Amino acid sequence: GRCSPESSCDQSLSTFSAGLGAKLFLLNGDFINQRLESENNRLSRWITRGYSDSEIVRDFYQLALQRMPRSDERAYWERQLGTVQADDRDHLLRDFLWSLLACREFTHNQ
Repeated sequence: GRCSPESSCDQSLSTFSAGLGAKLFLLNGDFINQRLESENNRLSRWITRGYSDSEIVRDFYQLALQRMPRSDERAYWERQLGTVQADDRDHLLRDFLWSLLACREFTHNQ
């Protein structure tokens, strides 16, 4: 994940190709996973306050990707969240948030 000697480390992510180590850290690292599991994160607070699935999906798309979810994205997550038992909802919402953080659009968002 280090910059090459020929390139500047402050170049944009769209032109910087992170190494395998950096990608694995993002996808599997404790840093992200611990924050997703925290009871003090935004997702946990919204769940506790009773936000609906559609509100959570919409608001995290706006926060992470700076846009509203497309109709197919919204329908996909509503379908996924509509099929889980109440006990599994929190876990699937954490998976949803992780998928936003790991998606190419987020990692290359300027």
